[in-house]
Amino acid sequence: YYRSEGEIEMKKINFSIGNKEENKSSKICDSILECVKNTDKKFDNIVIFNIGSDRVIFDSIGPFVGTFLLEDMTNYLLDIPVKIIGTLEDTAQALNLEKKYNSIKNIRNTLIIAVDASVCASLDMEYNIFISNEPIRPGSYLGKSLPRIGDISIKLGVYLGDEKIYDITSIKTVKLGEIYSSAKEISKGILNSIEEIDVDYIGGRMKERIS
Repeated sequence: YYRSEGEIEMKKINFSIGNKEENKSSKICDSILECVKNTDKKFDNIVIFNIGSDRVIFDSIGPFVGTFLLEDMTNYLLDIPVKIIGTLEDTAQALNLEKKYNSIKNIRNTLIIAVDASVCASLDMEYNIFISNEPIRPGSYLGKSLPRIGDISIKLGVYLGDEKIYDITSIKTVKLGEIYSSAKEISKGILNSIEEIDVDYIGGRMKERIS
């Protein structure tokens, strides 16, 4: 049966999808849906907030995901309105992040899915994808004070090794090909999950199947 709204117990959800795993987009989709089931927000529209710069490779996952989403959305049957913020042509990065976030944060009944890069401490975590039902803290690695964004977060681990962040444009450790392929998988996973939300979404909440 389907658990009623009053019975749903919210909990923190964290998923990690390894870089070498197969069927990544399917796992991303499943992880997003599990996070949706464990959010306490009722929503009737979705914003995908893609954070990052097109000028720094390790920080470009968000703009790539936003661009791929815009290119591919027409191939999906999406009944829920979806707004994309942050693309290669119009990035959402430190200089304009608050302005772009302020433009959507007060829209009623909006589920925000945030996408960003996350500097990881270990090479083993490089290009892993981390999905959670908690917000992203953009710029935290650089000590920037920016608003937390997202009801659901999707982060791509990037490993900078011993590189120093005095000049972020000089960092050469992150491969553009990995960013590109990861963005493709994330975009596909997001769109597949939204398509499932259209099917399974009732009365302001995802149905939760219980065997």
